[in-house]
Amino acid sequence: MNIPEAPFDEGRIAADAAASALYENIRDATRSGDVLVLLSGGSVVPIAITALNLLSREGKSKISIGQVDERYGAVGHAHSNWLALQRAGLVENDFAHVLPILTEGLSRQETADVYAEKLTDAISKATTVLGLLGIGADGHTAGMLPHPYFHDEFLDPETLVFGYEGPDFERITVTERMLSLMNAVVVFAAGQQKVAAIKKLSEDSSVKEMPARILLDMSHVDMFIGKEA
Repeated sequence: MNIPEAPFDEGRIAADAAASALYENIRDATRSGDVLVLLSGGSVVPIAITALNLLSREGKSKISIGQVDERYGAVGHAHSNWLALQRAGLVENDFAHVLPILTEGLSRQETADVYAEKLTDAISKATTVLGLLGIGADGHTAGMLPHPYFHDEFLDPETLVFGYEGPDFERITVTERMLSLMNAVVVFAAGQQKVAAIKKLSEDSSVKEMPARILLDMSHVDMFIGKEA
């Protein structure tokens, strides 16, 4: 993983750089075939929409857009990451085929299983799989929270998607296995607490203490860090 050296970029500069990197990754990948892009929520939502808007204006080939994590609940519930993406401007159209995690009427386990099936199908059709991720102040990435909420299933090579009870929400997340199938990943984090967490990645903390350490073993990750949110 390419971790920028200090001093870190200002938050806005880092966000613009991350959006440009995601845009370029998708643009270049569409030249080779179908593309699957998996997005996180939170602070990376504006980055995702900026990149997708640029691509849409250029009339790029249709891409499939899914999620790396979601808060389980009814479709469109107030804390949904997908709702945040929709409110920021993500829509299904001639350019974008969407693959949200939540399906109305399914249990948490059923939702995870169905989404794993959707991803398996989308991966089989895609030439390239890309990701946009964040890193939390507690060292989490995607929906994989640290101890005491860390689960061995996060690292299970047979598991693409896992659902569990978190401290605040029921969560559904892709796993290390899914991340390993991505051809390129853009990571964005801003704010002093997240900067401090990123600096700890190179220390001796375990994956259970800092799940974002999974990213260190991925050579195709570009990270953009802003010292201000």
